[in-house]
Amino acid sequence: MINKIELCNFKNIENQVINFNYDNVYFCGENGSGKTNILDAIYYLAFASSFLVNTDKELIKYGEKEFYLKCFYSTKGNEGEINISLINGKKEIKVNNSIIKDRKELILNIPAIVFSNYDIDFIVGTPSKKRWFFDQAISLISLSYLDSLRKYRKIVKQRNLILRQGDRNLLKVYNETFIDYALEITKMREKFIKHFYEIFQHYYSLIFDVSYSLKIKYMPSVKCNERSEFLKTLLLNEKNELVERNTLIGPHRDLYEVLNGDRVFTNHSSTGQNRILSLIYRLVQVLMFYKKNGIAPILLFDDVFLELDKRRRERVFDVLPKSSQCFFTFLDDCYDFKRDNNFIVYKVKNGKFEL
Repeated sequence: MINKIELCNFKNIENQVINFNYDNVYFCGENGSGKTNILDAIYYLAFASSFLVNTDKELIKYGEKEFYLKCFYSTKGNEGEINISLINGKKEIKVNNSIIKDRKELILNIPAIVFSNYDIDFIVGTPSKKRWFFDQAISLISLSYLDSLRKYRKIVKQRNLILRQGDRNLLKVYNETFIDYALEITKMREKFIKHFYEIFQHYYSLIFDVSYSLKIKYMPSVKCNERSEFLKTLLLNEKNELVERNTLIGPHRDLYEVLNGDRVFTNHSSTGQNRILSLIYRLVQVLMFYKKNGIAPILLFDDVFLELDKRRRERVFDVLPKSSQCFFTFLDDCYDFKRDNNFIVYKVKNGKFEL
């Protein structure tokens, strides 16, 4: 649970100290008031990255040169403090006053999962958006997967440089390591998607009363589990890769698709159905994280309930871990439910938060 957060020059929030100490926190205000920015601040404290923008510089309040975030939290009875600052373009992260160099050390302090309207990209977006969701979901329950993914991406960059140089001999050396990490990542994805789909299928039917059955299909770009077969495929593509000067196969080219029977679901689904699907994706991610780590993640809901009726909202809350601290954003007076009686409501206007 996050007990208190301090913000300075973060987006449109100039200088605020906000106390939470409640299981459910509601932020109500007009669009652009700053209610989504507070969710992004919490997310940033969890991962040292934003769920809205790509560069840290974009998080600095207009006209300022730096920002600062601080939170006090408790996890499994342990009290903690996280400080993150961006000064002169340099980011510094401290956990309990100790500087950390690797963002993955943040994950289990205040793990957070955000539900956003942008999540629809995991269903209808580019292949890279779909891969991003599953990579994040797996990484949150397996730091070894995160390590392998990082090393694989580094190898791909090095391999692309060699392809641009046209050095076939050096390419052979890097192919060995490339195959090792590619096979490892593929196997972990296959294992994960099997469990993910089992949970997804159950809750999609339970919450949304649908009669049809959807399937989530994972399609590796190289369909083999043996080194020799992978190497054979790699060599067959070598000529094209040298021409394109780019690695054309591997986990960074894998695909995920939702099928309804033999048809791609998004070819005939509505925007509403796709949003519901993305919501279920996030629910499954929460449940798998909770089961694996024994920690209920902090949940950030950014205007995602407006399209759900009361009955479906209640079903969603029945599924979520009861011990999760939840943060919600709504337009002014546009909330007609409470998760339970342990809550606080903040009115948000121009980056200011008032009870």
